[in-house]
Amino acid sequence: MRCPRCNHRIRGASWYCPSCGTPVESLNVADLLAPRRRWAAWLLGLTAMVTVTGLGLMIVNRGDRPGGADGVAEQAGAAGEASGSGSGASGEQSTATEVVPVGAGAPPAAAPSPVPMSSIASEAEVEPAGASPAPTPRVRAGNPVWQASYMPRSPNIDGQLDDQRGTPVEFASVVFGLEHWEGGGDLSGRMLLGWNSQALFVAVRVFDDVFSQPSSGDRLHLGDSLELQLDMDLYGDWDRSTYDIDDWQIGLSPGDFEERGPEWWVWRPGNAGLNLETNIEVAAARLPDGYSVEAAIPWAVLETRPVGGMAVGMSLNVSDNDSPEPAQLTMIASSPSRSWSDPRSFGTVVLEGGPAR
Repeated sequence: MRCPRCNHRIRGASWYCPSCGTPVESLNVADLLAPRRRWAAWLLGLTAMVTVTGLGLMIVNRGDRPGGADGVAEQAGAAGEASGSGSGASGEQSTATEVVPVGAGAPPAAAPSPVPMSSIASEAEVEPAGASPAPTPRVRAGNPVWQASYMPRSPNIDGQLDDQRGTPVEFASVVFGLEHWEGGGDLSGRMLLGWNSQALFVAVRVFDDVFSQPSSGDRLHLGDSLELQLDMDLYGDWDRSTYDIDDWQIGLSPGDFEERGPEWWVWRPGNAGLNLETNIEVAAARLPDGYSVEAAIPWAVLETRPVGGMAVGMSLNVSDNDSPEPAQLTMIASSPSRSWSDPRSFGTVVLEGGPAR
């Protein structure tokens, strides 16, 4: 699929052109999930189910509810929103100054949130590499779909991202603090997702013109940091608009690159139950125009056994603070219609390749 404005190639499911920011209201699920050798057949089958509605009215969610990692310290009752105890596990900060797979090029363009389109559901099958066929996941209205590449060999969690695999996903959709956002150079990101039987791997390149992370622990969101939201029972929670025990909210901080190293924190479903032998790994690297964060989240922590073709609800969010004091001024999200309080607004991650059921 190509952008109708600049003719840039748009891979997979996307709400906007990563080159010029033009909205594209279609979910090209076949291009995202099917092997290249079968893309033509898939496109023909998918065309009968997908109606291209043209460019619609664009909206940006400026009213993100405070709480959790979205401004929890800005409201009374913050401790109740971010429940759980225990401290995050600190890692050693990286001194790398270059990120190979996702660091090149200019920051992503602005990506306003679109008006949701109708749901897409398919019973067709794809064939992940090295695995038996798995059903194509259902796609919620208005939500993007990504793929996590199967990685038989786990990457080094060092913040450099040079051994990650897959196609970077650009995002710059402001879901909180639009009045403080000055464009992609101020705050935007690129992410890569991977998996194997041990862990879910998240690699993020953040463009940020002013770095400030004065906070840590359960307040790490009051500084430059990441937040990963996961729905581990996507189909079981399909119509559920509130969090439950299988929904996760994990904070990832690069540290301050001086005295404090990278760390993580779990707000939901609670930090107290994590096994220290299956810690989340996190590392970071400071870059001239931002920073990178790399994390490995063990499936044992998520209490999940992964299989090829499995779908997980996910939103990756990046908080920005341009002040030396603790603050959460802006947040962007990989899911443009993401709402803090509603897991149905997350995107969908499909585990590509690997062993099937």
